[in-house]
Amino acid sequence: MSIFNLPQQFHHFLTTLPRKAHLPYIRRALRVEYNTVDLTPDEALLIASNLAYDKQAAARLMRITGKTAAQLASENPRRKPRAKWRRRLHRWLMSVEGSESFAAAHNRCLSPEYRNDVYEED
Repeated sequence: MSIFNLPQQFHHFLTTLPRKAHLPYIRRALRVEYNTVDLTPDEALLIASNLAYDKQAAARLMRITGKTAAQLASENPRRKPRAKWRRRLHRWLMSVEGSESFAAAHNRCLSPEYRNDVYEED
């Protein structure tokens, strides 16, 4: 391994996706088409809290566990979002070089003190 090969490997590591990221993702449960008007409030709560994919799965979950939808939703809280290390590294590099993202610059340009078309009337 050469020292000149390390920057190329680091660039490849940061810019390419792993091979399994390109494979299609198969869900564990198949979705069944349903009309949202036909949902009961309990089934809608389970689907909204990502505990069930469709109406039948929500009804089966309540039947198997014998619990209400509110109990199931409170026992299974949402997962804490994980930090995305690539995004954090990219933002850190941007802060080191003194640049900012397009979204931040665009939002800053929309504020009234930077706009020429906004006049304060006295």
